[in-house]
Amino acid sequence: MTPEELNRYTGLILEEAEANIWILAGQQVAEGYTNRTFSYGERTEQFAVERGGGSVLLSAYPLDMSAPVTVALDGEERGDYVLYQSGLLSYGRGLDAGTLSVTYSGGYRPHLVPEPIKIAVALIAGALKSAGQSDGQQIVSEKLDGYSVTYAQTTGIGLQKLAPAAAALLRPYIAKAW
Repeated sequence: MTPEELNRYTGLILEEAEANIWILAGQQVAEGYTNRTFSYGERTEQFAVERGGGSVLLSAYPLDMSAPVTVALDGEERGDYVLYQSGLLSYGRGLDAGTLSVTYSGGYRPHLVPEPIKIAVALIAGALKSAGQSDGQQIVSEKLDGYSVTYAQTTGIGLQKLAPAAAALLRPYIAKAW
């Protein structure tokens, strides 16, 4: 998301530096809510695994299925796994207990981030900025491309309370292991 997109989606008028701070905050909340990492990159994740077969859910979404993947148990590369674009990695039944290390690439390249994620990040950023300026008031206002809604917020913590429309937009991206 760019500062221009944030300003367009929220109706805010923020300078680039401030907009980038709110975008980063919005992205962190969105990634925490979905238990996913959306920004593209190569990453290594480690999992403690029990003896036998099983599966783990990688955090980046979507996976780059054209990039190399390395799966190792306690430093020894393994080939007995199946990897799905959803991030689910199933490993063989003959696996001993240990530390499973997976190096892979995934996430969205900046120009390919889906519109619902961009809008959700903008709504979260706007809600965070508003919450910081509301001095404890429980009134929430969301604006998107000229449409706005204002409502009383009940007490509580979480994205459902902070920016319910953003939570709804992110729901399809929540990490699921099935």
